[in-house]
Amino acid sequence: MSMKVVSSLACLFVTVLSLSEKYTHFHQASLVLVVDLNGGGNFTTVQSAIDAVPDSSSFRTLIVINPGIYREKVTVHKKKTNVVLQGKGYQKTIIEWNDTALSSGGTFYSFSFAVYADNFVAHNVSFVDCRIRSIAKETRSGISGIITAQARDSESDQTGFSFVNCTISGTGKIWLGRAWRAFSTVVFSNTYMSEVISPDGWNNFGNTTRDRTVTFGEHKCFGEGANYTKRVAYGKQLTDAEAAKFTDISFIDGQQWLNQSDIFLQAEL
Repeated sequence: MSMKVVSSLACLFVTVLSLSEKYTHFHQASLVLVVDLNGGGNFTTVQSAIDAVPDSSSFRTLIVINPGIYREKVTVHKKKTNVVLQGKGYQKTIIEWNDTALSSGGTFYSFSFAVYADNFVAHNVSFVDCRIRSIAKETRSGISGIITAQARDSESDQTGFSFVNCTISGTGKIWLGRAWRAFSTVVFSNTYMSEVISPDGWNNFGNTTRDRTVTFGEHKCFGEGANYTKRVAYGKQLTDAEAAKFTDISFIDGQQWLNQSDIFLQAEL
């Protein structure tokens, strides 16, 4: 092997090592696992890496996911605490599945990625930076899919979905959300919406009493699908002040479990 090739390999090794060390440093991780579709890491699936995380750990486990489309249904079980997923870019690291309420035995089981554990963080994976792509089929009846079905039962519940800086594209005609429960709370902020979004935007699940109790909001969204002139009356265009609580990390109690590296990692890297 020539000296030039050896030097190149050494340079590549140092670069990769430096990036890995940077991830570890920023996330303050005590264990690092690598997922690679082609076998270049510790695991070839995201689920197998998550299953290898120590149960009920008080230390962070960093799972670095190399570029690829990971077609799998993933569950972070309750005991898999303090997990950080680090992708290589939301357009490069993608986790997807295609269950429906019918195929999975109910809406509750139709998730692609479910988290039941405390202190879960993810960076630069498509479902975090949130590129939402509809794969709904065109139908004669019009609506062929729904992005969210949030289940807030009462005004005192501290639950809801907040989507910030997202992209929604794909096929079919879909609603932003339906009122699965009376106080369903969903907000989209600064999100690009393509024509796949139905002009009415939202659905009350066939129960008009929920029109008065749901929080279905949009804030500074743009694109053809963000035209709100034909939105349902209970869908609201939020002011900056109204949207603030949904775009701040306090909405997810982030001040209690996110550190500054989680918030500013992307800018630093």
